[in-house]
Amino acid sequence: MDSLCIYVRGEGALFTGDTPLSIHTPGGSYSEDFRRILERLTHMKVGAIYSGHDAPILEGAQALIASTLRVVERSPVIFQSGG
Repeated sequence: MDSLCIYVRGEGALFTGDTPLSIHTPGGSYSEDFRRILERLTHMKVGAIYSGHDAPILEGAQALIASTLRVVERSPVIFQSGG
């Protein structure tokens, strides 16, 4: 809700700020909006992820997003979006 991602299509670069895209263990709680955004990102051609706090992910970025989506889908939704 309080983070923003910037996608540079021509470079396949995704700048994620504080958005967590490397979630490996189910059990957290996430909003429906977050799940939808992850789903949308899986349809983009992301070749590199630049986070605000971690080293760049220059290989396997698309697979990481898909894996994170699967984990989030197995976790509880804390609230539904307003629309």
